[in-house]
Amino acid sequence: MISYFKSEQLFERAFHYSAIGIALVDLDNKCLVINEAFCEMLGYNQHELVGKTYSDVTHPADLALVQKARELVLEEGTFYQLEKRYVKNDGAIIWGLVSLSLVRDEMNNPVSFIFQVQDITLRKETERQLTLNKERWKKILETVPNGIVMLDLMGKIIFANERAERILRFNKEDILMKEYNSPQWKNKRIDGSSFPDEELPFSIVVKTKKPVNNVVHTMKGQNGTHVIISVNATPISDEHGELNSVLYSISDITSQKMAEQQLLEANLLFRKQSQIDGLTGVANRRYFNDYFEDTWDQGTVDQTPISLILFDLDHFKLFNDTYGHQSGDDCLREVTVAVDKIVKKEGHLLARYGGEEFAIILSNTHSQQAQQMANDIKKTVEELQIEHAASEMCQFVTISVGVATVSPHAEQSIDSLICKADQALYQAKSKGRNVVQLFIEE
Repeated sequence: MISYFKSEQLFERAFHYSAIGIALVDLDNKCLVINEAFCEMLGYNQHELVGKTYSDVTHPADLALVQKARELVLEEGTFYQLEKRYVKNDGAIIWGLVSLSLVRDEMNNPVSFIFQVQDITLRKETERQLTLNKERWKKILETVPNGIVMLDLMGKIIFANERAERILRFNKEDILMKEYNSPQWKNKRIDGSSFPDEELPFSIVVKTKKPVNNVVHTMKGQNGTHVIISVNATPISDEHGELNSVLYSISDITSQKMAEQQLLEANLLFRKQSQIDGLTGVANRRYFNDYFEDTWDQGTVDQTPISLILFDLDHFKLFNDTYGHQSGDDCLREVTVAVDKIVKKEGHLLARYGGEEFAIILSNTHSQQAQQMANDIKKTVEELQIEHAASEMCQFVTISVGVATVSPHAEQSIDSLICKADQALYQAKSKGRNVVQLFIEE
């Protein structure tokens, strides 16, 4: 057995050579014995520490904490552990994990406290930095313009910042633990068609383990409003490189898409207005020229004939003089509507060429087909029976029609076809009007 003397020697060595700081402090709070580790921890030698009170090396803000610990240990005779700050000899502050207990005499009376102190300054600093980083990231997440959402591998939302709440039109308690493909979202494409689960960002990231950008779809918020969102999603891995969550960055692009749609509609309207004759609603001269060029080029490639019909209303100046320009406009509109039905049925283009003159471009159409359409148009206008008492030839409005056909090639041109149709129209008028005339070389 180890003798009492030897036991005391072993305890003394353990006390002085322990890797953690140990201090014996009497009940009046004065340091009695301090080991080397405690001295090094605080930057004192033993002579400087002995006789000082424990409060002398304790951070002022922690004095009440230490006093309470001492009282508890004295009252209950139990072991107590706390974290507190110390003031070093050079004024620096360190953190210690303190285990406090009593030393008793042979009569079991408390005679001193024993403080065992482990330096945890590095751990506390790490915790402080983590807290700062956490707060910093929290502020970043709450101030970024995008909604930030994190989903676990089951596709359930485990985090959503305030911006995400506003974008998704849901409260946080209604979002958390909801699945990415929950029916409540009512995910759809912008055109209103269904959006398959496998095409949603979460599904793509989990399958490919790669980020996905600008996945656009609509969803329905809690208040019933439809929102158009753009989602960027990226995989989040653990320390072993294994996927453990998916991070969403969500942008509300509803206003942007609405503005784009309005701009598109405005451009279409402007384009239509720039191509349509304001009075009759058919193509104007500008669109006629563009369309004719395209038709001519296609006919050249396909080696197919192109026909042109030119017609105007007979004695239309007399009509205006007799009935007034408002009636003249009404007459032009009525004739145009009737003729356009025939032209559109065959897939061709009617344009107002100028004043009371109109042109019809017929692609891949031979002269006989063009002449037949011209006769149908002339008959249709006659059947409208628009009164024209000032006409020298008929009591109703009539038209004169010129028809010309060419097969586009290097020796022909758009202007030559227009010239031939115009000559045919002139020939029709020369024959007394209300006539369909096929171009004949003179």
